[in-house]
Amino acid sequence: MKPSQSAKRVDIVSIKLVKEGSVRYKGRTTYRTDDGYALMKEFLHRFDREYFLVASRDIKNQPLPYQ
Repeated sequence: MKPSQSAKRVDIVSIKLVKEGSVRYKGRTTYRTDDGYALMKEFLHRFDREYFLVASRDIKNQPLPYQ
């Protein structure tokens, strides 16, 4: 760092998960990408901007909470 440069301030942030609701998924399992899309398309149509989504499954390929 050059002597004339001041230190950069770096923000510290956190992410907290809060349950906002639930959706019914009659398929119970997701084996293909189409299954995952079918599960989330009702949720995703609400947003008018880019949205980052994480979808997890348990060992039986059943969807876990997502956001």
